Amino acid sequence: MILKNVKISGYRNFKDIQVTLNESVLFIGPNDIGKSNFIRAIRLLLDKNLSESDIEPKDADFYAFEETNEFIITLTFEEVTEDCIKSKFKENISETNCLILQYQATRDKLSGQKNYIIKAGPNLDNLKEFEIRFYLKVLNLHYIGSNRDLSSFIKKEKKSLLENARDNRSKEEVDGDEESLKNIELAMVQTNNQISGLNYISKATSNLNTELSSLSVVNENYNVNFDTGSSDIRQYIDDLKLSSSKDGKTVALGGDGKNNQVYLALWSAKRKNLDEDPTEVSINCIEEPEAHLHPHQQRKLSKYLVSNLSGQVFITTHSPHIACEFDSASIVSLNDSKNGTIAANNGCNELIETSLQSFGHRLNVIPAEGFFSNVVFLVEGVSEVLFYKALAEKLNIDLDKYNISIIPVEGVGFEVFIDVYLNLGVGFVVKTDFDIFKVPNKEYFRAAGLQRAINILNRYYDGNIDVDTSKHLTELGSYHSQLLTKEIPANLVEKIEVIKSDLKKYWIFLSDVDLETDLINSKLFSTLSLWHGETDKGAVLELMKQAKGEQMFHFLKENFEELNVLNNTAIAEPLLKCVELAKVKNDKTNS
Repeated sequence: MILKNVKISGYRNFKDIQVTLNESVLFIGPNDIGKSNFIRAIRLLLDKNLSESDIEPKDADFYAFEETNEFIITLTFEEVTEDCIKSKFKENISETNCLILQYQATRDKLSGQKNYIIKAGPNLDNLKEFEIRFYLKVLNLHYIGSNRDLSSFIKKEKKSLLENARDNRSKEEVDGDEESLKNIELAMVQTNNQISGLNYISKATSNLNTELSSLSVVNENYNVNFDTGSSDIRQYIDDLKLSSSKDGKTVALGGDGKNNQVYLALWSAKRKNLDEDPTEVSINCIEEPEAHLHPHQQRKLSKYLVSNLSGQVFITTHSPHIACEFDSASIVSLNDSKNGTIAANNGCNELIETSLQSFGHRLNVIPAEGFFSNVVFLVEGVSEVLFYKALAEKLNIDLDKYNISIIPVEGVGFEVFIDVYLNLGVGFVVKTDFDIFKVPNKEYFRAAGLQRAINILNRYYDGNIDVDTSKHLTELGSYHSQLLTKEIPANLVEKIEVIKSDLKKYWIFLSDVDLETDLINSKLFSTLSLWHGETDKGAVLELMKQAKGEQMFHFLKENFEELNVLNNTAIAEPLLKCVELAKVKNDKTNS
């Protein structure tokens, strides 16, 4: 069986959300977006480690941004064919093997008294109140939170870990172990006696025993001695502590990263043993497995969990290293909206899968960072990334505060990137070159950059283009795609400038030519001229275009303080629009 759909209404930061799930799911999104709250909603119905008092509704559980006195969590399971599940739920499973579980909480408006019921049924029209959570013996969720204490976990799980291994021995292994235990016990007695015979061990308590005997005749035959406490072999084994070894030497378990791996490996080993039990169906949920691990181990650990745990696996993460390697069909991106947190495209969706597959080999940790952003600023290449990050810092625009990422498309095409980010619910701003190319096998040129920008406008704002912009596009027509020379004719200059101004309303920005030319024609030219040792604009431009990224890096490093002359200029405008868009998204969330 599979938990295929989760619908939440009025719970915490979810006003109304519906999420489609797959066999394995990666939940992504910025901090405080509700990833843990979403998992908590499922746990109310499925986590047997939550007590009855834990699952009782609290005031903080009701939707925070509107007055509401009810919340409902509905889980839809499909492919319910397991005998253990059918025996518990019986007529609550439909003929198409569908099962619905629902948690419904209410709060009295006057008294504030809160109650809840759990329902089950084959469909939403036939839900009936169900015996409270007795089904957890056969259907449950195993959860690991983001705060993992290895020592506490070992104390709690050590006994069951040993017992599972003990119970799975063959007869030959049992016989061999019993013989070994007898030999070990004899050796321990001998060792204990030898330790007690050490001079300083035996003498250490002699004065104490003398004083005791002088206090009371009862103490004359009473002796206090040091004892290794190791004569009981069973107790000794129960007191075993987890340690590690390297090159044959026992060492501490390691730092937080290593302990995180040990914790999850132990938990996974326990789950594998339980998963072989045909009388139980479980879902596994791990929050932020990447804690304290470097990128390679982040990716490896998430793959390990998905491949080694049977049944569904839910993972929450803030790691672009995990996100860019995860199955694209199984990513759920949570985003803010005026109606609370929502899931982009309602969760696992073929639109997300298709757009990420189109992205193909280009997907790496840099564009994957944008998955976690409120806004992505898409630029042509690495020199633009370097420049706009430096400019943002100089103009006191905190990109991280507003959750803005600057992503280079590197000649791939903006639409491939935009498809991915839009399908994940991430806003975008575009800055592209106004390049003019000769049309192959023709005697004319086309304003490729302008057409690129217009294509983005038509594709992503179709139906939302205002009257004035539509009029200006009609007046421009296709003249810009059949230019007789590489220069814009005088009769089109004004029309194109109007279109460029219109495009800004849709977060699309065009250079006059490219970033280097924009900088040459800006107040920064004197600094550029001095740094390159040339006074001619054309000569400086040619030098800037040689190894652009390298040149830009060194120029910015040595001339960072001079960037303030670009404040309130067209060059800085896209950055300001990124902040504006981020604020718009935040305002919609809080409105």
